[in-house]
Amino acid sequence: MHEILHFQLGPRSNHVGTHSWNIRESLFAYTDQDVDHGVAHDVDWRQGLGRQNEETYMPRLIACDLKENFGALPNINALYGTTDGDEDEDGLTDGPAEKLQRLQTAPPIPPSAYQTFLESDQPDPTYETDNDDEADNDNDDKLPQPPRLTETRFWSDFNRVYYHPRTLHPLPPQFLGSSAVSASVSGFTSWETGSLAWSAVKTDSHMEDDFRLFAEEADLLQGVQLCVDMSTGFGPIGAGVVEEFIKEEYPKGDVFVTGLMGSLEGLEESNSITRIFTEAQTLVSLLQADTTLLPVQPPSPEWLPALSSPPNLFQSSALVASHLVSVLMPLRLKTDRLGMASLRQGLNWRGDTRLCELSGRAALWDVELAKKQCGIDFSSVGGLAGSTTTPFFSQSVLRGIPEQDASGLFDSLQQKTGLKGPLFTTRTAPERLPLASPFPSTIFSPEPSSSNQTSPKSIPIWSTLSSSTNSRHLLNSFTQSIGSFLSVRGDMRLAFGGGASLGGSGGGDWGRDEGRELLEALWSVREGFMEDDEGEESDGERE
Repeated sequence: MHEILHFQLGPRSNHVGTHSWNIRESLFAYTDQDVDHGVAHDVDWRQGLGRQNEETYMPRLIACDLKENFGALPNINALYGTTDGDEDEDGLTDGPAEKLQRLQTAPPIPPSAYQTFLESDQPDPTYETDNDDEADNDNDDKLPQPPRLTETRFWSDFNRVYYHPRTLHPLPPQFLGSSAVSASVSGFTSWETGSLAWSAVKTDSHMEDDFRLFAEEADLLQGVQLCVDMSTGFGPIGAGVVEEFIKEEYPKGDVFVTGLMGSLEGLEESNSITRIFTEAQTLVSLLQADTTLLPVQPPSPEWLPALSSPPNLFQSSALVASHLVSVLMPLRLKTDRLGMASLRQGLNWRGDTRLCELSGRAALWDVELAKKQCGIDFSSVGGLAGSTTTPFFSQSVLRGIPEQDASGLFDSLQQKTGLKGPLFTTRTAPERLPLASPFPSTIFSPEPSSSNQTSPKSIPIWSTLSSSTNSRHLLNSFTQSIGSFLSVRGDMRLAFGGGASLGGSGGGDWGRDEGRELLEALWSVREGFMEDDEGEESDGERE
């Protein structure tokens, strides 16, 4: 089995990850009547034994976040409980169990209404038959409904799965913010604070041991998949995990990173500068560690008409998760499986394009319209793929679309890209992507702007993972912002939180030389994504 080990680092990443695991859990076929999605679940899930010798199936995952963002999660998993210092049959020691106990030292947080419902014996709509997409039926009042936006306090509020005791890793108390996601915005924003937190994680937590145990129990680990909040202190934590955990243990291991970026809207100038520099340094550090990096822009109502404005994290993370699960499904198929190494080689066949892009359309109710329009580009600064783009590689996945329509859409996509052969690959699946409760499925209603909104239990979806010159726009935005800041301020300490050196958690002052070093690294990355008719210094930034 070619297993994948997962990391989720930060509140936004854990929102996306929670939706992703909920969807993956709904892909299980428990009876002969259930739809077989052709997924090899052992790729992502580990089989083990609980404290009562019952069989368990849990994500092969390490989740790190601010302590308060775990909500009531530690009180939910009763399969393992705590230990008395003895090692159980699953190989657990008292270390991870004590870690769970530390999560509960603060006043207990009550579980959400949805979690309370899950603990009851009432039927779950995820396993009810979708009758021709009619979500409203006579039994709706007896089934759990997605939490309202005001009811979603933490990502644990809508979590459906049990986690292994090795999974949960709260940051040490000195790095906790005020509350929930706002904590990551108010007090944990800079590269320096994240670097200090990473030093504490290495010395005060069991994360490295838990990573090694997860990796060692795998039959054949094909790679590691990370989701990281790039715009906060979790950026340097993600870079540290890759450089000092994964690459130390597996120097040639394949690593695929989804980097979630933050919005600058509503931030003061000093906070905006800090966010830009944190994202830029995280990007450079991850790429220098030989990863494939998929940046995802902050959510926008342009992504989907039904998204709230400003976008709600519960909704927007559900949209991102839907595309990530779909486009990476080939890595976890029973037959004709794509290896992570092959995917990374395709995206970076030129040798200097380790940045990639995510695009597509969810709830693809009108295929003919999709043929005429561009897909939403979740990685580009502008949101839609630009016309002056040279594609290098494209892999598209279509789910739940009739074969004839899928063929027509693929032909249209290939015509737009001009790619052929192994550089343009496609996958289809007749089954729609299931939306596990409490997924905010009304955002995918066929009539999102009408009063007749429905909550589909599954959707047709088109998702594409690609590499192209479009990535230069993101890199240009970084180099222009940093170059402008350097020309005015010169001193980089404000942007990086006051201290840390370019490579880690040291305390050297940030001066002009260090800023230029970061700019040079960004320019070096950008060279792989320039159009042939663009000069190396087209934006006039180099001196």
